[in-house]
Amino acid sequence: GTWCFGLIEVFLLTNILSDTPRFLTQGLDWVVHCVLFFLTLVKVRPSIVNSSSLDAWYSLFMTIHVVAVSPFVVYKEALPMLSNSMMALRLVAGLSSLNMSLVVFWDFVYFVAVIVSYHMGDTTCTHMPRTTTYAAAEVVGFICSVLLLSGMKTAMYTEARQEVEARSARSETSAVSALLSTMGDAVVELDRKLQIVGDSSQLATMLLQGARRDLSGTPFESLLAGEDDVTLFR
Repeated sequence: GTWCFGLIEVFLLTNILSDTPRFLTQGLDWVVHCVLFFLTLVKVRPSIVNSSSLDAWYSLFMTIHVVAVSPFVVYKEALPMLSNSMMALRLVAGLSSLNMSLVVFWDFVYFVAVIVSYHMGDTTCTHMPRTTTYAAAEVVGFICSVLLLSGMKTAMYTEARQEVEARSARSETSAVSALLSTMGDAVVELDRKLQIVGDSSQLATMLLQGARRDLSGTPFESLLAGEDDVTLFR
C-alpha cells in the first residue's frame, strides 16, 4: 500500500509539473486516486486519520485554494493548477472532517477570496474562477453537505442517547424489582383489571399452591382472605 501510494503521488506530481491538460481533466482518475490515498492512510497509517489530522489536512488544502485564487499570487498558472488538481482531496478532507465549523469557516474565507479575485484580478489566468456564481454554488454545496452530515450526526447522537436512557430505565426497573423481592415475601405485577401478570411463582409457593402453578390472569382480589381485605386493597 505504501509503495502504491508513493508511485501514484510521483505520477500525479509529474503530470502536474508537465502541465498535461488531458490528465487533469479526467475527474474520475482523481476520485480514484483520492480513494486510494484515503484507504492507504487508513490501512498503513491509522494515526494519520484522526480528527485533528483531518482538520489539519483540510486547512492545508483550503489554504492552497485561497492562495491560488488570490490576485496577488506570483505563479499565476502553477499554483491554481495545483489547486484544481487537489479538488477531490479537498472534498474528501472536508466531508471527513469532524469539525463542521471549520468547514464553514474555510468555505466563507474561500468565497471572500474569490470575490476579491473577481474584482481585483486580471483575466489572463484561465484556471482561476471568473464568476461569483461558480463560487456561490460551490460554497452552497459544501454548506449543504455540512448541514446534512451535522444532521446525521445529531440523529445518531439522539438515537444513542435514547438507547442509553432505555437501558438505564430497564436497569432501574430491575433494581427496584430486586429490592422489593428482597423486602417482601412475593412481588406481583397487576394489570388495569387488577389481574396478575406473569406466573408469580413466589406467590404461588407462599399460598401453598405449588411453584409450578401459573397464576397469570387470576384476579388478585380472589386471593384475599375476606371482605375487609378486599375493601382495604381497593
